[in-house]
Amino acid sequence: MFRPHESYPDYLHVLLGEGYYAERTSKQTIEILKRRGKDLESQIETLNAVIKDLKFEATFFGDTTIEAAQDFGQEQQ
Repeated sequence: MFRPHESYPDYLHVLLGEGYYAERTSKQTIEILKRRGKDLESQIETLNAVIKDLKFEATFFGDTTIEAAQDFGQEQQ
């Protein structure tokens, strides 16, 4: 969250987390936003990799279940 400083219009209060704010210039705020954006993009890439792995794992277990069921059915006949 970013909000203008009441006394100094060139400064912004930047939310650091847990209700803590820091006074930063607009230039510093832009750099903070860029850094946070890069962090979010990195987190998205990591989550996409996890999703890909989980989809592969689900497909593997699904295929294994089908094969096991087919083998079990052949043994019964």
